[in-house]
Amino acid sequence: MRGNYKANSAYGPSLNSSQLMQVRRVVQSFKTNYIRKGMSEYDKALAAFLYLRSNCSYARRGWQYNNANNAWGALVYNEAQCSGFARAMKALCDGVGVKCKYVHANSKAVNPSHQWNEIRINGKWYIVDAQSGFFPCRIEHLEKYDGYALEYERFS
Repeated sequence: MRGNYKANSAYGPSLNSSQLMQVRRVVQSFKTNYIRKGMSEYDKALAAFLYLRSNCSYARRGWQYNNANNAWGALVYNEAQCSGFARAMKALCDGVGVKCKYVHANSKAVNPSHQWNEIRINGKWYIVDAQSGFFPCRIEHLEKYDGYALEYERFS
């Protein structure tokens, strides 16, 4: 199965090997239950987005509790803040072969701590923000969503 289940990965730099294995199991279960042969990159990414939106709630107590800032918090504990949603989206996309980047706003952004993803569909990059509920709705309209009104840095 594709993915980076090693320490210091984009899935969560503080995750230990046991937590990374749990993330891997959830990703494998997602792949088995939600991904079908012949699905497009768009359909796979949308399935990952909808899975997160359905199975993970916003961590109101803060990112420090229950690993809400990484993929483990989002996929195993089912609670996350923006960083956890973004890291989980990356893990799910990596697992199903959709190119995905973990993105962190820089100090010039409106919200310098916000994090989200960029996904590659049909050779072009688009913004996805699972925590905020932003996903380009229809493939024929993706070009309208080429930018996000924040300055950012990319992390693969």
